[in-house]
Amino acid sequence: QQIFDYLEQVRKQKPELAVFMGDMGCNGQLGSLEGMRAVQKMLTRLDCPVAALMGNHDVEYRPDDSQPREPERWYTECFGRKHPWQAIETEKALLLCVSVERQPEETYLTQHALFVSEEQFFWLETQLKEHPYKPTILLTHAPMAGSGIRCCPPIHSAATDAYLDHSFQEKRWKGLVQNNPQIRAWCSAHFHMGHDYPSALTWAESILHISCGVLTSAARDGTRQTRFLELQDNGQLGVFTLDHLHPNGLRQDTILTMTGERCAPREAVIRNKKEIFLGEDKALLAFSLPEKEKIFLTTIEGKLWEYNCELGELEGALRLGKTVKQMAYWDEKVFWEEEEGSVFSVSADRARFE
Repeated sequence: QQIFDYLEQVRKQKPELAVFMGDMGCNGQLGSLEGMRAVQKMLTRLDCPVAALMGNHDVEYRPDDSQPREPERWYTECFGRKHPWQAIETEKALLLCVSVERQPEETYLTQHALFVSEEQFFWLETQLKEHPYKPTILLTHAPMAGSGIRCCPPIHSAATDAYLDHSFQEKRWKGLVQNNPQIRAWCSAHFHMGHDYPSALTWAESILHISCGVLTSAARDGTRQTRFLELQDNGQLGVFTLDHLHPNGLRQDTILTMTGERCAPREAVIRNKKEIFLGEDKALLAFSLPEKEKIFLTTIEGKLWEYNCELGELEGALRLGKTVKQMAYWDEKVFWEEEEGSVFSVSADRARFE
């Protein structure tokens, strides 16, 4: 009933379009046909057109699953579209909705991978080529690598499922933004966190990155918030929050100019100055590997993080639970010694998957 109440709060704002950002279902229905059906039915309460994205939980699987999973077929059955991606063109902007897809078994990495196929990426490039002067907003389940969004629980960074195409072709998204100046804003979700953190709205690669919260108990910080975007007649994009726990209408977070040269948005209103950190412990050792554009960082609580300097992102955790004393690099391998004397080595390029 609480979800229905929150959806009614959204409906009262009279949206012209609603975009569901992925991960359909609850109470054990995530990643199932029943979950998609339940979400599709709930969204009809909004009394407006709906675009639904697929998230990592919609397409996750294990190679040894006994029952076959068919998320694409389920999506078509529930939403009547052949593919879970679509373009929505309005008078003022082009909205490009991108979904996470089932990763191929031959390149399987982790259960929660944020894989995007060549077919979908080619479709996206084609849409941008066909609309070179149309102000464009991307909507994806997870942000791009290098977005600067930091309201991310450590589990995502450690498990290599923090950003789109993480550990697949994450660099291509940065190039897509750089080569298409009509892209002005990028909305994403995935982290299950609210809108009040300093890095829930960021300016990176000359576009505005907008993190979207959750209106259900899946929120990890206790918030219940929905993003609203308003394409205004003066060529600006208003970014707002509907706070379901304090429903006093829409509150304005920032404004972005969508026409002319790219320029930073109005300074965002920050309501919670505490950021999300990757643990509260102290760093022990930083090991730089300039030839690979990487830095490895060890912490007192026993984590060994891998940071990509080019992307400006953590790529994952190589080790959890053992304190590292020293590190070295030789013959394309990273070596580390743990406190009890054990020594391990992995390749510098695919370290966290060995």
